[in-house]
Amino acid sequence: MHLILLNPSPNFDFEEIHRGKFYPKIGLGDHERRDEALYDDLRQQRLVRCRRHVKESRVLDIQGKNVALEKNVKDPATTKDNGRGMPHDDILDMLG
Repeated sequence: MHLILLNPSPNFDFEEIHRGKFYPKIGLGDHERRDEALYDDLRQQRLVRCRRHVKESRVLDIQGKNVALEKNVKDPATTKDNGRGMPHDDILDMLG
């Protein structure tokens, strides 16, 4: 006795739909922002962050090229100041 198992092959159709069509299908209403000016600061922050990333990537590219050409590469040193410092009266206690 021979047993042959056949798996049914399902057929899938893919359709690209946009938000206006998708949201009602999942139960969400399509909405517009009431006041676009509220989001201007977020756009500005995103723009500043993007420019910073571009600048940093340029520096890394230049450093990579310098390493490839075996040039002297200087590591950029960055520091942050928390603005507090050490109180002058406590310096002797802190340093022993």
